[in-house]
This record gives sequence, structure tokens and C-alpha cells, in this order.
Amino acid sequence: MQVLKIKQQQGAVLAVSLIMLLLLTMLGITGMQTTSLEEKMAGNTNNLNLSFESSETALRVGEQFLNGLTAHVVGTPSCTSPCQDHIYSLGQIDPTVVANWVPTAMTDLPAGTIGGVATQPMYYMEYEQFRPYSLNIGMAGIPGRVMYRVSGHGTGGNNLATTTLQTQFTKEFN
Repeated sequence: MQVLKIKQQQGAVLAVSLIMLLLLTMLGITGMQTTSLEEKMAGNTNNLNLSFESSETALRVGEQFLNGLTAHVVGTPSCTSPCQDHIYSLGQIDPTVVANWVPTAMTDLPAGTIGGVATQPMYYMEYEQFRPYSLNIGMAGIPGRVMYRVSGHGTGGNNLATTTLQTQFTKEFN
């Protein structure tokens, strides 16, 4: 009868396997963190774009209102919020007061609102100046151009992303 000598095992395969498992786990965690960060960046970019588009929509609604005027409207320094046709004199209102802004009514949309934004876009308009085509002073109904400043404010999917835009709108009156 022959007795077999069993050699004592060192456990090297177990140690190598555990190190490989640790490396793969660290690689997986790093990949998840990178993907999570990229997803947040994409969401923030989408939120910013939505905010910008919402603000542009408010500008367009204000410009459409001004384009529909048949006579030029001058903001009066003494009017209180809301002013006539929501057209203020230049520098008259504090733009940080939300009550001075006009919520947009989206008449082109079935619900009248824009979906996906935290707050519906708003705008306000300021009368800047009238520039006559000629210098016939004292003549009633002098043809010329009226300049207005239109400001639009929009939010994204939450109120953290906000955009405020301004444009100058010129309307000709004869």
C-alpha cells in the first residue's frame, strides 16, 4: 500500500481571484459614476434649452401684441402695475417684481400653455421713443417709428433654470 503525500496548498488562486474581483468592482463603480454625471449634464442642458425657448416664446408673444397695434401706445410714468396694455415708460418698473410681468397666453396651443416648464413664460414691454420721418413739428399724426423694448422671461423644467431675454421692437405708424 502506497501512501500519497498531499502537498500543502498555498491559496494563490483565491488571492488572485479576489484581487481581480476588486478591480472589476472598482471599474464598474467608476463607469456608473461617469454615466450618472453625463446624464445629469444632459438633463441640465435640456433644462437650459427649454428655459431659453420658453423665454423666446414670451418675446414673440409681446412682439405680436406690438405688431397688432394700430396706434402707438406711450407708457405713462404715473401708471401703476398693471399699466395700460402692459406698456410701461422706459425704466419705470422694477423687473424683479413678478406682478409687473404679463403671463403669456398661448392662443395657438389647445391648452393655452406650454408643457414641460415649471412656470409659464412672461413678458413686459417698455416704450422707448418715437422717431418721426420728418421734422414737421405741430402736425397731428406725424408718421414715424416707435421703439419698444420687450423683455421675456422663461423657466425650464424646474425653477432653477431661468432665462431672461430682451429685444428692441420697432413699429412703423403712418
